[in-house]
Amino acid sequence: MFSPHYASTSYRLLILFGIKFLYFNFPGGISKCCLKNAKTKVPRMLLRSYEQNDPSLCSVPSVVFTTTKGKKLCADPSNTWTKTSMAYLDGKNWQQKQTTFKKKMENSSN
Repeated sequence: MFSPHYASTSYRLLILFGIKFLYFNFPGGISKCCLKNAKTKVPRMLLRSYEQNDPSLCSVPSVVFTTTKGKKLCADPSNTWTKTSMAYLDGKNWQQKQTTFKKKMENSSN
């Protein structure tokens, strides 16, 4: 008949299969979604990078900022602070790439 041990083992296998499915079928493994967005506004000079959550995988649309100390901060993508912070980081990264490119060009010409 039906044994409780069999049900427990089947349940564990089902969970294990589900985790493996998510890990192998989504780029980067299981998605890390924000449960809610913070209202905190961190000074832009303390931000290192950002990434946008995939709206098809996450129920709360968010931009995840990473600070210079490695902390994560979820922000509302429609918020003005979020948009200007993303633009600031995009510009900062662009300037760093240009400076690095110029240095490489100067070194290769010498």
